[in-house]
Parts: sequence; C-alpha cells; structure tokens
Amino acid sequence: MNALPTHPFLCFFLAHFLIGLFAGAGFAGTVNKHETVATINRKCLDCHGNIERVGSKFLIDPERYGRSEHARLGCSVCHAAVAEKHPNIVGTSPKPDCSGCHRKTGAEYMASSHASKASCGDCHDPHRVNAPSEISSRDMNKMCAGCHERYRIITIHARWLPQTERHIEMLPCITCHTGSENYLVSIYIVRRQELGKFALASYDELNRLANGKNILSLIDGNADNRISLAALRNFNRNLANAGYRLQGVMSPERVTHSFQILNNRRQCSFCHAVGPGIMQSGFIVISDKDGGFRRVQVEKGAVMEALYGKNFYMTGKMRTKAFDKVIFLTVAGVFSISAGYGFFCYLLRKKRRSSRNNNPDELA
Repeated sequence: MNALPTHPFLCFFLAHFLIGLFAGAGFAGTVNKHETVATINRKCLDCHGNIERVGSKFLIDPERYGRSEHARLGCSVCHAAVAEKHPNIVGTSPKPDCSGCHRKTGAEYMASSHASKASCGDCHDPHRVNAPSEISSRDMNKMCAGCHERYRIITIHARWLPQTERHIEMLPCITCHTGSENYLVSIYIVRRQELGKFALASYDELNRLANGKNILSLIDGNADNRISLAALRNFNRNLANAGYRLQGVMSPERVTHSFQILNNRRQCSFCHAVGPGIMQSGFIVISDKDGGFRRVQVEKGAVMEALYGKNFYMTGKMRTKAFDKVIFLTVAGVFSISAGYGFFCYLLRKKRRSSRNNNPDELA
C-alpha cells in the first residue's frame, strides 16, 4: 500500500514542511557560533596542546591561545587548507596568508622598511595575538627585541635623546616609529627590584597587596569605577604600598605598521604636553587572573606629573604652575646675582685703573 498522499496540494505542503524541518534542524546545530568555534578549537588543542603528541615545534599553549584575538575566530579560519584526514595523514600545509583578513595592514607593512626583512610570523605569534589595549608595552617591545639589540638601540638614540635608557624602558617602539594614532597613557602598578629597577606587578602580587579584595580597590577606594588624579597620588603616598608604585607609559590605541622615523617624535612636547591641548586619555591597567589586562578610565589629564615617578620636568609643559614660578625665580635670581657680581667687578677694576692713572708714583 502506498502511504504517501496522492493529492497534489498535500504533496506540495508535505514536501515544503519536511524541507523546512530539516533545514531548521541543520541551522539549529550551528546557530551558536561561539560553541561551534570552541568545539573546533578544542579538537585541535587536544593534540596541539599536548607536547607528547605533537612535540615542541607544533605545541600551542591552550590558555594563551584562548585569550588571543584569533581564538575568537577559530583554528579553521586560518588553517582551512589542512587535509580532511588530518591528523591520520600528517603533511605540510600552506602557511596562512595573513593579508586575507588584514589587507590594509598588509599593504601598509609592505610599504615599510621592515617588509624586506621580516614576515608577519617573525614578529607576531598568531596563537598569542592580542589587541594593543590587552598587552603591556614591554610585551610590545619584546617583538622588536627579536632583531634589535638593546645596547645598539640605546647607543643610537643617545645621540639626541636625553635619559635614553629611561625612554627606551618606558615607551613602546611603535609609539615613535610608526604613524600610529590616538595615543593614550596606560598606568601600570609596578614593584621595585634591585638597583632601582621596576617590574610589572603580577595578579598574585596585587591580590596579596589588596588582601583578597578587588585589586582595583587599591586605587579606587570609593569603588565608583572612576580614577581621579588624587587617587593616583594617594596610592603612591600610601606607606602600605611600599615597594610598589605607578608607572605611566604612552602607547597608541590604534596601531599601524608603517615603520619609519618621524621627526616630530623628537620634540619633547609630543609626549610631555598637558593642559587644554592634551591629546592623551589615561587608563589604569590592572592584571587579570587569566594573565590578561583590564582597563579603567582615569580622569582626563592624568599623565606623568601625577605619578611622582618621572625624572623629567619640562618647564611650561607641566600643570604645576607654582613649580614653574619657582624655577623661573631661581633662574632669574642666579642670573641677577651673576650679573650684579660681574658689574661690581667691572666697577672695581675701573676704579683701580683710574687710581693708578691719577697717581704716577704707584706705577713707578
């Protein structure tokens, strides 16, 4: 017996109903994009997260990869060329073409002085890529240190840059050597090491310092999620924080790959300018438990002078007007005393010459 309906309308309706049902079931399996990406990543990391299975060459740290920008896309986006029977059939697959997603960045980089010397993978580990706001300046500079030896960098910059080592330590290379935009001041909590050196404080260290409370409470005492200049100063003055201090670093919010030497970066006011024309926003950057960072907005104008950690003061460019006046009066006073003393010596010599001319016996 034929169980299918013979009426044309019923056949048409039933066919469309079944198609819609199966289509809906298929779509329901992939509607949660993040779950699908997580599943793919987990399958890859079952092997590539285990050094005994893949060895050190193909090992990927699951935690670091999980925090990266690329983890949100999934392994298959970059490794679509991997054979379907992988890993049963192991073979070399083409390296991912970064310009497929990063067309503008690729074109920008190819026009820079670095293009003939390094590929994307020479500076960036694709399994650890993070946004600029999610990494520290020291992590940025580690990429440059792979080719640029620190001593040579200091020697070259010392020809014109005052306090060279201080600047090299405090600034990401890309701040001065790219056409990056939208600069901001990231303020980190650092701890003192030997010989006046400071290292970025880890999450565990800050957690102990906060006695189990929210780490941000070390600075944001009233828990309003807004950091004032006074709060920054209070942290550095608090004796309970001995051995720790705040350290400000200016870095670009939007990073470019147009590596070059820019003459305006040699002007001190590019970084050390505040007041109505300030271009930098400020953020407190707090270490997270998972090894990343989170940022909290700081009151506009919270630049180096609020940190009491600088060894540089630019008269007329800082907001401490009283200090500017003291410097001006000191310089004017020294100049006046020197000028007065010189004038007094001049009059004394003139008087002695006149006395000798009027008394010839003294000459004899």
